[in-house]
Amino acid sequence: MEIDGSAIRANYRAVRGLLKTGCRIIAVVKADAYGLGLGPVAGILASEGCSHFAVATVAEAVELRCHGIQGEILVLGSIPERLAEEVPRWNLCATCGDLSLAGALSRAGLSVGRPARLHVKVDTGLGRIGFSPEEVLPAVKAIRSMKGAEISGIYTHFATADEPNLDYARWQGERFLEALRALEEEGIRIPLRHACNSAAILNCPGLHLDAVRCGIFLYGLPSGHASRPIGLSRVFEVKSELVAVRDLPARHPVGYGLRYVTRGATRIGVIPVGFNDGFLRGTKNPEVLIRGVRVPVVGSVCMDQMMVDLAGVPDARKQDEVVLIGRQGGEEITALEYAARIDSIPAQAMTLFSRRVARVYRGGEDHA
Repeated sequence: MEIDGSAIRANYRAVRGLLKTGCRIIAVVKADAYGLGLGPVAGILASEGCSHFAVATVAEAVELRCHGIQGEILVLGSIPERLAEEVPRWNLCATCGDLSLAGALSRAGLSVGRPARLHVKVDTGLGRIGFSPEEVLPAVKAIRSMKGAEISGIYTHFATADEPNLDYARWQGERFLEALRALEEEGIRIPLRHACNSAAILNCPGLHLDAVRCGIFLYGLPSGHASRPIGLSRVFEVKSELVAVRDLPARHPVGYGLRYVTRGATRIGVIPVGFNDGFLRGTKNPEVLIRGVRVPVVGSVCMDQMMVDLAGVPDARKQDEVVLIGRQGGEEITALEYAARIDSIPAQAMTLFSRRVARVYRGGEDHA
């Protein structure tokens, strides 16, 4: 996997250009920065001026700290109460959607000797974690009374901001604003208010508030339906090579289960990539690029290898470059295309590629 640091920088600047002055970008680097490498990607963004990051788990947050990231780190998932002390110990921000966790964070802050900071999560209609809008005011008052806990943010998350019909997203946004107004009527102003994910940055600009959470856009990919264009640069490509070229006779099986049998004399190429690397066995009509030509994958994808029919590139040789995602010559296989072939979304297509696939960084040499 080749990762272009300069493209990450360009995408960060593109998102920055959509926001009002003072609105921060919380860079979502969970899931190993969507498979691109947590430490290197966060380092590139930090050197570009990003000071706020979001991850899914305490372990990811601690890994960020170990990579030297000094900015604010928000853990988006609801953390187990047994890990509450890690929040003040590593100077993190926890997502809090229930008073039991708030109590655990309060006790953790008192134990460590530093306030456990948290962002109040408001469930405006996604149905995962969080206080209902009606519960926010009493919950915030209760948390503010707890010694050892400190509210530094409040946020919600949209269910349909990436879809053409934005009525539900707008309804969610209004519920969130109503909760904020209820707090302000009581003289409570929480420092960092945020609602927009990548799709909502484009589709719900009136809800940018104090910060936005941006993930997939930073990595050069769209998020569902966009109400207006945004210029994104391609960040990554996935490449391999031919490790064997074989001439097989007619009626020769290829791969497990005998699901493919040659019709005539066929030149078969072998690529050292399999489903353990992230190229799924159930991919529909999979293709790769060799010498700028689309070449079909034949037979079942194995754990560590797969085979291709080289009829379209009869001069192919061992060590020829193979592109799984990316451009070669005049052809391109995009992450969007691969995602469609596995009936999924680009974010999953990115995160499928395992750590066995080496990450090579270019154009971001000054990353941490």
